[in-house]
Amino acid sequence: MPIAEIPLRAWRKRGQDFDFHGHTIRYWVAGQGEPLLLLHGFPTASWDWHYLWQALTQRYLVIACDMLGFGDSAKPLDHGYCLLEQADLQQALLEHLRVQPPVHVLAHDYGDSVAQELLARHYEGRFPDGQLCVSQRRPVPGNPSPGAGAKTVAQPPGLDDRAGLRAQCLVQKLQPDFRARYPPQRKRLG
Repeated sequence: MPIAEIPLRAWRKRGQDFDFHGHTIRYWVAGQGEPLLLLHGFPTASWDWHYLWQALTQRYLVIACDMLGFGDSAKPLDHGYCLLEQADLQQALLEHLRVQPPVHVLAHDYGDSVAQELLARHYEGRFPDGQLCVSQRRPVPGNPSPGAGAKTVAQPPGLDDRAGLRAQCLVQKLQPDFRARYPPQRKRLG
């Protein structure tokens, strides 16, 4: 089956908006069946999924949004962006759409961390009355979607790095010289 591309202009026209803590969030819903929440990567947007969208909507009720600070959603200045808030956003979107569980989650890149938080909330009983089914996107040779050449690594059960994420969220603003004092470390992946 050939991959059907959705042009960006058409993608934008199909989107809808909802309010999340005073910020406009752009989202897309299509298809029918069990809900499938798509979480995009960094620094892109939900259009990451445009090659897979039509195929997925044949089997699922597909839901995607541009997370806060990305794509066509609000990009507030001087905002303490946080993965935990992005997970809150996903839960708010599901509530806004009155989605009934179980909810499948398909994520890549930055969205993997948001999905991990949603999964942890589920296991802690903080995800409303339902079940999350987290799927990991596997790279497919010749797939033109972002990250297709990336290696997939499964996280061992029981690992939970949310404590570090919560600590990051406590920081309201980074000092202007933060990058100078802590230059990014580049690691070579084998």
